[in-house]
Amino acid sequence: MKKLSGYLYDATRKMGKAASTVNTIETIASGDPKKIAKRLVRYNVNKSGHKATNSVLTKLLKKL
Repeated sequence: MKKLSGYLYDATRKMGKAASTVNTIETIASGDPKKIAKRLVRYNVNKSGHKATNSVLTKLLKKL
């Protein structure tokens, strides 16, 4: 059985992802090409950064 903290964690993750999606939709709907480009770059940089960090941590944890 899952603890209350697990349910709260899952709920906050879903709300954060939903907020990010809404932010992206609002940026695209604005029609401002500079905002759209900045958002796309920021998204891709963050995604690649998280992927690299996750990869390094996975390798470190396997060694332990």
